[in-house]
Amino acid sequence: MPAMSIKPTPLIARYYLLAAALLLALPSLMNMYAGHTGKLLVSSVKAELDPYFGRTVVYLFYHSGWGARGLILTRPFSAEQAQEVFGNLAHDIDPYFGGPVALSEHYVVEMKASAEGQKMREPLRVTPLEVFRENNPGQWDVILSGKDEGRFRIFAGYSGWGTFQLESEMRRGVWGVLDYDPMLYEAQPEKIWPMAIDRLLKRTDKDRGGA
Repeated sequence: MPAMSIKPTPLIARYYLLAAALLLALPSLMNMYAGHTGKLLVSSVKAELDPYFGRTVVYLFYHSGWGARGLILTRPFSAEQAQEVFGNLAHDIDPYFGGPVALSEHYVVEMKASAEGQKMREPLRVTPLEVFRENNPGQWDVILSGKDEGRFRIFAGYSGWGTFQLESEMRRGVWGVLDYDPMLYEAQPEKIWPMAIDRLLKRTDKDRGGA
């Protein structure tokens, strides 16, 4: 019995062209999706037992259709951990644990300042450490001297999610989202998560009250 073939009608041809156009456009659409870049992820009670993300606040410095990357703001290294990861440099920079992925990758996080020297509410600037040292040797010396007035912070590793993995976790209620606020970033690490949770709860109560 001869194999059946689909007659290439004009309608079917249009479907093929549409599918091809969507496939060609998909990479650009995935890159254009900025998601929650520049915002803060706040872990909920559903992440309480997670060894990495329980009671954490994560700054998202990259979020697209391909995935997301962020830095945990609430986990400064102990002196022993810092020495193990950064060697003698740890004594000068008081580094943070950015996340469980690629601890050998280090980042400089910079809080932007206005012309008047005031801390700005804009999202943080995240730069790989080697790139920062090469492009900003003077600022790097300031960091090592301890005279940067809290403008810079060093992180090892990052928190990473695959394609739409973060969105899936958010739908399950693992994460809440807040706009970046320097008041949270500058708070003592152990106070950041309680402050962030309190803001989320107040926002939720306000939304319910306005319903």
